Amino acid sequence: MARFLALDWDQKYVRVVEATVGGGSVRIQRAAVWPVEQAPAASVAEEQGRWLKERLKEAGIAAAPLIVALGRDRVILKDIRYPEVAETEEPAVIRFQAARELTDAPEELIIDYCPMGDAGGNGQKRALVVIGRRDLIGAYHTIAKTAGLKLTAITPRSFGLVACLNRLAGTSVLTPAYAAGDAAAVVSLSETWAEFCIIQQEKLVYSRFLPASDTLAGEIRRNLLVYAGQAPQHPLRSVYVAGDQAELMAQLQTTPSIAFHRLDPFGGEERPGLPNQGRGAFAGVIGLLHAQAGKAALSVNLIQPHQYQSSKATPKRRLAFAGALAAALFLSGIGICSMILSRANAEVEEQADANAELDSQLTRLDGDEKRIKELAEWENGNIVWVDELVEVTNRFGDTKTTQVTHLNADHFDNKNAKAKFPAKLVIKGLTKDGNRAIDDLMARLVGNGRYHVESKTFVPNDGPDKVEFPQQFTFPEIDVEKTSEKKAVPSKTSASSDTKINRN
Repeated sequence: MARFLALDWDQKYVRVVEATVGGGSVRIQRAAVWPVEQAPAASVAEEQGRWLKERLKEAGIAAAPLIVALGRDRVILKDIRYPEVAETEEPAVIRFQAARELTDAPEELIIDYCPMGDAGGNGQKRALVVIGRRDLIGAYHTIAKTAGLKLTAITPRSFGLVACLNRLAGTSVLTPAYAAGDAAAVVSLSETWAEFCIIQQEKLVYSRFLPASDTLAGEIRRNLLVYAGQAPQHPLRSVYVAGDQAELMAQLQTTPSIAFHRLDPFGGEERPGLPNQGRGAFAGVIGLLHAQAGKAALSVNLIQPHQYQSSKATPKRRLAFAGALAAALFLSGIGICSMILSRANAEVEEQADANAELDSQLTRLDGDEKRIKELAEWENGNIVWVDELVEVTNRFGDTKTTQVTHLNADHFDNKNAKAKFPAKLVIKGLTKDGNRAIDDLMARLVGNGRYHVESKTFVPNDGPDKVEFPQQFTFPEIDVEKTSEKKAVPSKTSASSDTKINRN
């Protein structure tokens, strides 16, 4: 078993876990947490590295290979769809499609991805793309080098939370397993932040960074509601909370149809060297250690991102092989010179064939530019429905006077894909405050600057709740402007083209 250090450095605290890893198991030696005044930055990386080296020395933690967990607020996650291509070409296609949606220059970013399988037919596939700033990754390199550590991986904390839950779910009464085929959510809590993730088929599909405030329970419920409207085929009935906030758990337990469970990343183990409080914030780094202990490599590593791989051996490698072979034959004596010449001639012919094949491959790849251009035009009209639903939800006021019963989201046909408003919403609901409440709601939607509301209608409510809400209202068409790069929320989860949310 090998010894590793796992590091999680946020704006207020540095958390380090020392463990031995291997054979699918993790043995935690000790864990430490220290307050800091600043998150890692390139301008002070050397000073931070010296500070970390002193803290490790004081804690008696020897140098070891280092795994870093990046908070959700330090990376961008994108759900990307792309046409099925050869495995060797996949990294280049995904990198191009992810970079074209960003305002930063590609050379300022490091891009990696986790394959997510098929995207519902039509020859398309999905990938969860992770984007980090190159200067931040460079700062961690400097910190590790100055502290005398070998940096082996930088991975988003969210992937660690997924690995932690997959490893510990079902290992205790307090942390039961969730049903196969269902989705599950995990929340990691610290003194200043919370990270919320949703898992489908043991893979990360949704992640949000939330402030640790009095509204945290409401934010968690809101994200659960958004997910339920987007993925009804994968119902979510279990939420695991890694943290010590009993008041939050009491508030969440009132959520219907969802069970909330506690998740202790240390597996309930209590002994010297392990923290007694704030244990939930270690879930990400401990999860990455569990992932490191597995047979497969970390699914995302910004130190070694997926790269384009040629399917043919490069001329440089072939020439190196020919040179080594020639040297070995020369040392065996003058008597085999004829064999050396014969093999050298064969190498030249083989190299010529390889060059011809590479030329042919380049000719075939000329068509990729056209295909990628068509892909860009297809993608240009997309709307990020998860972000739109959250945006519309934030515009609603008091639910005691106005309630939504129906929300329908749809794209226009392809000929309008480049129009200013490529999609539309239809909203129906109930109101007790008549025209005034609906006019206020209409003003909030229009004030957002991205919605154009054509009209509204009223009819009497003949439903069972007509006494409390005497009128039904309808916005028959709310045009949705295409999401701009500056307004887009960094993390995106796919939405169906026809989405309905029912009040019941």
